[in-house]
Amino acid sequence: MAAYKIAGLVVRTLFSHASVEDEFAGYSVPEVERVDVVVEFVEGTRLNIPSTLTMVAKDEFKSIATKGDECYFIYRKDWHILFSRLSVDAMTGLATISIYVDRNESIVEIPRWAIRSAIMYPFFACLISNGIFPLHSCGLSLDGKGILVSGTSGSGKSTIGKILVERYGAKYIGEDVNACLKDGYFSGMPFSRINNNAASCVNAVFFLGNKTGRLDRAEIADNLMKSEFGICGLRTSVDTVASVAKCFSLCNRCFMISRNGQTEDETASLVYDLAFGRKEL
Repeated sequence: MAAYKIAGLVVRTLFSHASVEDEFAGYSVPEVERVDVVVEFVEGTRLNIPSTLTMVAKDEFKSIATKGDECYFIYRKDWHILFSRLSVDAMTGLATISIYVDRNESIVEIPRWAIRSAIMYPFFACLISNGIFPLHSCGLSLDGKGILVSGTSGSGKSTIGKILVERYGAKYIGEDVNACLKDGYFSGMPFSRINNNAASCVNAVFFLGNKTGRLDRAEIADNLMKSEFGICGLRTSVDTVASVAKCFSLCNRCFMISRNGQTEDETASLVYDLAFGRKEL
């Protein structure tokens, strides 16, 4: 059993798998008294999924559904089908992520991507219920300023972040997902291709979208809710999003940027100029 501290939550895993060890490398902590999240693999038992679930999200690879205070996450890819159940003890607040497989597979037979997905979305739900928002974004620190560039997969945020690193000397906080706290800070975390287990105060936030302009608090909240991981928190998302949106708005440098007609080099230059007040919208 290993323990990790991620975005302020202590996570204990009750099984060993290369994916877990790779994802959580650098987050290990010594034996601790308090545990917030337990992750277990239930081998040889199929999950009995209730027939009266409320579906809240579905795409080609995953479905997210609820029944009461329990959340169910179903993943399908190739011939693998995994199920995760997130339950929270009403008395202690301890969250348990239980992973099941649809076939008689042992833990060593399950691919890394499958274990990663089975943990990631339920863990993000735990974060949101604790007031922490996992933003699909490239997080950077540049000359003491924390910068977040958020966008959907393929929108160019990672390339823009890479340009800011190579051209202006920015440092990565988290390359693909960052934990945004309601105290105005954000930190790198697992499930990101590059993360340095570092943190920074939010000084500027950019959403890649269909227009260019400054965002107010309501618009920031709307963009957070529409981001890839906003649905993970289900009913708790609204409160967490409101708190994080308030913190973002206080930095007074939150923008939406349209990529229409702009190269990634030009967008990176605009991000730099807006973040440091060299240009205004």
